[in-house]
Amino acid sequence: MQEWIDLWLTWEQFESLFGHGVERVDLLNRAGAGFFYNVDRLFFEAVVMAVCRLSDPVKTFKKANLTVMRFMQIMDTDKRKSEMAKLLSEVESSTAFCRDWRNRKIGHNDLGLKVGTAKPLEIATRDAINAAMQALHAPLAYVSAEFMNAHLTYDVIDPLNNEMVMLHRLFIGDQEWAKELEGWKDENYKRRMLPDWLTNGQ
Repeated sequence: MQEWIDLWLTWEQFESLFGHGVERVDLLNRAGAGFFYNVDRLFFEAVVMAVCRLSDPVKTFKKANLTVMRFMQIMDTDKRKSEMAKLLSEVESSTAFCRDWRNRKIGHNDLGLKVGTAKPLEIATRDAINAAMQALHAPLAYVSAEFMNAHLTYDVIDPLNNEMVMLHRLFIGDQEWAKELEGWKDENYKRRMLPDWLTNGQ
């Protein structure tokens, strides 16, 4: 569950920054397009890797993995085994594109992919990630209901909401920066002085 919560929170931050319309993306681009391009890419890759970790086989080269696939081992009735098999089959199919990205792009530099002779990567979209997340949640919720008599909700409460705090401050800073640029047109305008710790190489 802790692995799932960490994945959910990371994906929620990604969605808050890059999945809520052009206005937020435009603000991020004005604040630092190159930097937030890397944030976008690295967050997405981190989520892909986390999805893979949670949906990997029970063992990799004789090394045991913490994965939802392990749930099959604790099913104690034919009915539960059948239900879990369906859930894990959906996990496997909905997360397959993540393993393709991990195996050929994120975790390794596939030569054929780099030189253009291999088949393209499986399509990775926000909708595909959301579907994979839903599929991963299903066996967790099933185990919770069957063995703990507890309902496991999909959404996680994030009391900090740090990405929104950052967006609010960027918005205010963006407005102040516009005033600063306007002030430069006045030859008597005194430019805002920055502290030394906000400069590089000095």
